[in-house]
Amino acid sequence: MFSTQFKAKPKATLKKVFLRSIIASSVIGLSSFSLAAEPTHALMADKADKSMLLDLHIAGEAIIAVGERGHILVSNDQGQTWTQSAVPVIQMLTAVDFPSANIGFAVGHDGVVVSSRDGGKTWSLVRDGLKAQLKINEMAVKEYAAELSRINYLIEEGATQDPDQPLAYAGMTLDEELEEIEWLLENSKEKLNGDVIAQPLMDVWFKDDLTGFTSGAFGQLFKTSSGGRRWVNLSNSIGNVDSYHLNAVAGDNNGGVYVAGEAGFLTVSKDSGKTWKRADLGYEGSIFGLIASSDGATVIATGLRGNTFISKDQGSTWHSLDTGSDYSLSSGSLFGDQSLVLVGSGGNVAVSDDGGATFTLNVLPSRSSLSSAVVLSNGQLVLAGQGGIHHFSTNKN
Repeated sequence: MFSTQFKAKPKATLKKVFLRSIIASSVIGLSSFSLAAEPTHALMADKADKSMLLDLHIAGEAIIAVGERGHILVSNDQGQTWTQSAVPVIQMLTAVDFPSANIGFAVGHDGVVVSSRDGGKTWSLVRDGLKAQLKINEMAVKEYAAELSRINYLIEEGATQDPDQPLAYAGMTLDEELEEIEWLLENSKEKLNGDVIAQPLMDVWFKDDLTGFTSGAFGQLFKTSSGGRRWVNLSNSIGNVDSYHLNAVAGDNNGGVYVAGEAGFLTVSKDSGKTWKRADLGYEGSIFGLIASSDGATVIATGLRGNTFISKDQGSTWHSLDTGSDYSLSSGSLFGDQSLVLVGSGGNVAVSDDGGATFTLNVLPSRSSLSSAVVLSNGQLVLAGQGGIHHFSTNKN
């Protein structure tokens, strides 16, 4: 029921691999600043397409890009030219997803979620992360206080074991559990009385215009069934007792939802987030990106030092792929029946035409680190990362 989410953790290893040091320092450094200021609109910039961009998504005939300072860009000519959209936040935006041509969502630092209903031209704030975090902090105090009362009652009744002991406290005596809850309650009270700090959201995936998930630092996972108007906190429901940073979320149209992050953590739901089961990758490094086909027949998890895994049964079993890259890979795209592209640090672009059995490794001449890729119908890639938008061809001729 409860997690150890308030315990100190090492620096974040977050979704966009080439930004590890930048994003991690901004996340961990949040404790030094007051974040009470109201969000303002992203500044319009002539060279926004050359700024740091973290994610891409195709929405109908358009390509949408998101990145630093709240920048959101739209291209209607296959990535040749870009128009910056008006966005009501200045926080770094880390991920974007459009379940349909017109309706889309982007997430980012301070737990913000913005939404568009016109193909990315205009955006509105649908989740104020600071206000949402304040409610979470208030709820944490109430929950830990209730749990403290429950444990005290068991002790007063002479119980020697906790019949409803949460997994996070497995093996603890009642006295040890009581001490842990007392510490967490005091910690949560301090958070409630101090400046509100909302940790970043790192990825977003929507099944349709109403139902979606977003994941983030320190084990955050939220679900909406109302197009972003209301969010349910699933953070304590997925067995992430160590509050690993959740760098990636993806899903399919058959109820599959996949969430991954630090320490090889990957959990799978086959019923749209009602129940979850931990997947065994045989790997304890970070996963930065997840890619799923619409039917769940192919799911890719990729991460640190090129470690990449594939599932052909909606996440039940996994085996490793040899991408040929020793660089960390952060994301990519499935296209066609058997084609896959993965991108990452050092300008690495790994392309497979046989479902991941073999890869051809390419490197951008600029060696700019990459965080996202979309594939156009002519085989051209549009890439996002350091230095903004890049172009690459998968054609061998």
